[in-house]
Amino acid sequence: MATITLSLLLTGLLVACGDRSPDAGLIRAPEFSDDSGRLARPWRFAHHATTDSYRLEIRDGIATIERTGPEPWSQLVQPVPPEQLDSLAGRRLAFSMDIRARLENETFGPPLEPTALTVRMWNKPAAASAGALGAMLGSRQAESERLALPHDAQISDWRRVTLEFTVPEDIARMEVAAIMASGGRLELRNPALHPL
Repeated sequence: MATITLSLLLTGLLVACGDRSPDAGLIRAPEFSDDSGRLARPWRFAHHATTDSYRLEIRDGIATIERTGPEPWSQLVQPVPPEQLDSLAGRRLAFSMDIRARLENETFGPPLEPTALTVRMWNKPAAASAGALGAMLGSRQAESERLALPHDAQISDWRRVTLEFTVPEDIARMEVAAIMASGGRLELRNPALHPL
């Protein structure tokens, strides 16, 4: 079981490093946007069921997710490139971001799942099922690690949050995400993914 570390550091840590953004490590497009200001690949913004319950705005390297309707969640996701997975197998990693939040549950009710940073990992098919059945079923989800925020979090100053986890030896696929499931607004900047 992975150890989850919640590191709530005030902006002073970033200020101590000057105005530089932290090293993004394995994260691609850490500013979230491309040259046109739209969501950059390889990020994707997904919603539960419809696209009308959450709004994503990206400005100056800050991604803001605001809940505007009843659907239970949205997520800002980036997959880890498959060619990097073998070198990460069995290692401890840290997924981190700076956050600000104004979350509430009065408008849309209590969330079905928490607003959180999450890492989802899938294993390669077991050797015994690597034949036709394994090819048909493909990889299976092994673990999902989550660092949840309180459903009513009020974080007005930038804080760094970090989720530490161990990558399975037989990793086939991995993605990191910020899940928004509460009412209100979640702001994100400086995503990073590093081996420890």
